[in-house]
Amino acid sequence: MGAVKIPIEVHDNEDGSYKCSFPKVKKAGNYSLLPTLDDQPIKDAPFNVTVHPGGFLLDNTEVTFPDDSVCGLPGPRVALKDAEQNLLFGRKEQVHADLLPLDEIEVVAFPNPDGTFNVVYPPHVHGDFDMHIFVNGVDTKKGNSVSVKPQPLNPSVATAAQAILPQSGSILAKTACKRNP
Repeated sequence: MGAVKIPIEVHDNEDGSYKCSFPKVKKAGNYSLLPTLDDQPIKDAPFNVTVHPGGFLLDNTEVTFPDDSVCGLPGPRVALKDAEQNLLFGRKEQVHADLLPLDEIEVVAFPNPDGTFNVVYPPHVHGDFDMHIFVNGVDTKKGNSVSVKPQPLNPSVATAAQAILPQSGSILAKTACKRNP
């Protein structure tokens, strides 16, 4: 795909220098800037310019829930975006979720390099919950009712537990994920 020309706005500072801006660039990313004067590139051009995403916009937050929710595994994926739908990568936003009706179990969310977060269900809890997802302490209102299933114990681990603990190995296998009280 060829280079796309995007016009820049130039302001003459009337001191031999110019101030340039490119307000039509809305997509975050890396760009090559090739300013010209009398159709000739200026000295040291082209320049590499990085356009960073804007500020977090709650209305553009996207939450995608998996088809199956299993304790101990990733649950919803939260995509934080700015006003131009750019993912907010490399920022300091804080994402977490609460599971209710429990006594507000806070569920951690792990950031991905692309600006999304994976909310991971607690490994010890399963049952039916209302999940509320927060960004920087603000409820996104994009939560959902979830039914978190227990994660079955690996058959080889269950067999080993039964061999090591013949009288209680089967109990261990049944309590791998604790039931919602």
